[in-house]
Amino acid sequence: MSLLVIGSLNMDYISYMDRLPLPGETVCANEFIRLSGGKGANQAVAAARSGEEVTMIGCTGKDEIGSIMITGLKESGVNTEYINIIEGTLSGMAFINVSKGGENSIVIIPGANAKVTSDILNKNIDILKKADAVLLQHEIPLETVNYALKLAKKYNKLTILNPAPAYPISETLNLIDILVVNEHELSIVSGMETETKSQMDDAAAFLIAKGVKRIILTLGEKGLIDYYNNEAFVHEAYLVKAVDTTAAGDTFIGAFCSVLLKGAERKECIDYAQKAAALAVTKKGAQASIPTKAEIESYFA
Repeated sequence: MSLLVIGSLNMDYISYMDRLPLPGETVCANEFIRLSGGKGANQAVAAARSGEEVTMIGCTGKDEIGSIMITGLKESGVNTEYINIIEGTLSGMAFINVSKGGENSIVIIPGANAKVTSDILNKNIDILKKADAVLLQHEIPLETVNYALKLAKKYNKLTILNPAPAYPISETLNLIDILVVNEHELSIVSGMETETKSQMDDAAAFLIAKGVKRIILTLGEKGLIDYYNNEAFVHEAYLVKAVDTTAAGDTFIGAFCSVLLKGAERKECIDYAQKAAALAVTKKGAQASIPTKAEIESYFA
């Protein structure tokens, strides 16, 4: 089975500090590092490191950081043949603040990610036809995401969407097989409150009634809820000492897709992905923190 990831590549500029600044406040960082990231690239790496055959469609600028990001993907086993290098445009960047407790805040500059268009998808339609599943996020233009969902369903592909950053969704809900969201994203996508378990259930039910086949609601250290086949399966998180939660969600999604496409049962898919995400938060950085299958199995042996 093969996975096509259509999404973003960002260079992450990460500052570590005792606590995140309040609005209007200046704080001093204790450490600064630069590492490859971007939700699309992170999820592609997570799936590849768990043994999946992964191809990525995306864009970088013709610059140093674009070259570094593509090299990193190749080293993780991702097919980068369909990543477009755009002249006259900077590669995408993300500026991330991380607190001592592992919480983060992120500001993204799209750069070349904004150049991922329907024309690029049409030019690379053959690789989409060959894929078994298509994984998308919202760090590329929303119209491209919607077009990709339509193409994927035209060719009967499994579709997985992580709507981050979140926007309201209406016209393409019936094209989404698996929607992976946190509470904030669920609220925005559905247009409903999600402060309580009952409200989360109602928001998920609303989206499923609109056509979404399955919703995985990630709740950080509180675990997750898997809305599947008219049931809500609650899973507790694997508790670890969090150092940096930056790529936890991306690691979960990539690892989940990997075992899902290998035919694993529902609970096994969730359990493996939760282990991968838990292990990721014990290390700093995005892609630098994403574990391999061997590391996951060894850590939780």
